[in-house]
Amino acid sequence: MAKPNILKPLFGLLATLLLFTSTPAKSDTLLIGILESPMMGYRDADNQLSGFEAELAQQICERIDHDCEFVLQPFGNNLDGVRLGQLDMAFSSILVTEARKQYLTFSERYMRSVSSYVGNPDKQPKYRPTKVAVVKDSVQEYYLKQNFSTSMETLIYTDVDEVYAALKNGDADLVLLPAIIQLGFLYNDASGLFDLIGGPIDNPKLAGDVAVAITPERHRLKTDIDQAIRSLLTDGSFNRLNNKYFPFNIY
Repeated sequence: MAKPNILKPLFGLLATLLLFTSTPAKSDTLLIGILESPMMGYRDADNQLSGFEAELAQQICERIDHDCEFVLQPFGNNLDGVRLGQLDMAFSSILVTEARKQYLTFSERYMRSVSSYVGNPDKQPKYRPTKVAVVKDSVQEYYLKQNFSTSMETLIYTDVDEVYAALKNGDADLVLLPAIIQLGFLYNDASGLFDLIGGPIDNPKLAGDVAVAITPERHRLKTDIDQAIRSLLTDGSFNRLNNKYFPFNIY
């Protein structure tokens, strides 16, 4: 009786294995939080995702060869989402601090940040504490509580829109936010009532590097994201995006 030919099924199995190992696996989809804010993240008239951080996130996703799903939401939601692993990463104007490094992985920086006040110069109080609106869980909130608890009343809101609404309706005298967001508000505000109050605040707790916040569960993404940021800087793509939204270099 002829011996069974076992080579043919073995060759078939080997060919199948080679097919699967030589075809790159499709990357899983990353869920990315974007700060919902003028200039940073918003839906345009055609419902397209726009804004500096939104478009930067899209370009980085292309360069790290991942499908990405983007969600526009408040700063605190992005910070908590990354910390808890509900988001893979966030482009949310997140200042890199030693405290945040304890529970988040950060990319290399993609911009520098300072903070400033915005308010109505003609309506600043003289005989009571100044009411200052900030975003929940921001460095601006902690800065005011630690340094001006007696001379300023800190009003805490969930998102940027609520902060500026408080300023416009008179609930707040000032807003304290990153200067780049403040400039976006002033550029888009048609009332002409508001302006920067004082210069940029030169305090290390309110100034420094802004980077992509990455959940600890995805910390290995840092290498690819860092490389993507460097390539955007090298080939001029970052500068083109910068110039699309800002009249100065934010890097």
